[in-house]
Amino acid sequence: MKLVIITGGSKGLGKSLVKRFCEGEYSVVSISRTKLDFSHRFFLSQFLIDITSFEKAENVFKKIADLVSQSNLKQIILINNAGRIGEIKKVDHVSFGDISKTIDLNLSAPIILSSLFLSILKPKAKSSRIINISSGASQSPYYGWVAYCCSKAGIEMLTKTISMEQSEDVFFKSLSIKPGVVDTQMQEKIRQSSPQDFKEVDKFIQLKNQSRLYSADFSAEKVFKIIDADSFDSGDSLDIRN
Repeated sequence: MKLVIITGGSKGLGKSLVKRFCEGEYSVVSISRTKLDFSHRFFLSQFLIDITSFEKAENVFKKIADLVSQSNLKQIILINNAGRIGEIKKVDHVSFGDISKTIDLNLSAPIILSSLFLSILKPKAKSSRIINISSGASQSPYYGWVAYCCSKAGIEMLTKTISMEQSEDVFFKSLSIKPGVVDTQMQEKIRQSSPQDFKEVDKFIQLKNQSRLYSADFSAEKVFKIIDADSFDSGDSLDIRN
């Protein structure tokens, strides 16, 4: 049995990842704030929580451990996918609360969930993987995206640091994946920005009008193939466009 845990599994890329991994005969657990109306023989369970409620997240990981306690787990994978763009404004115009909310979801939660995964679930399987969904914004600054860019840069360093700390375990790997520009609700919000708040808004409007955005299913397929092939080195950062 191969188990994959996907955060933000009810919408966008996360929803497509849930479906693709089920089709690939991985047992799948979704963690999200909203319910995913989906059934499949490999869809094991879903937990409806806000992952920034860290005590609730810890309880979920303990429940997952109980759920698979009698299973012969070949591999267990955590995909830190949940994220938000936050307010699209210059940093001196963004509310303190929104900055905190974006960093908590995009970076604090993946760090804490990775910690829980390593301590609670990693010992349950022969091999384990932590996959972090990153972004081109981890390397390229975008006007008005300060918290998002910073949090995604942090995701890249999380991947490398965990790889270093777990280097003695030859059955563990971590990986960051940039899924390209995906046609999701986040992109809708970006296109609704004013040029004053986001100077590149016209570029993203053109990407949509010219059908140059990736569908969630397309990106999920690329991400699935990378993870399933398992040919990456621990600590790598890959872009599906390459």
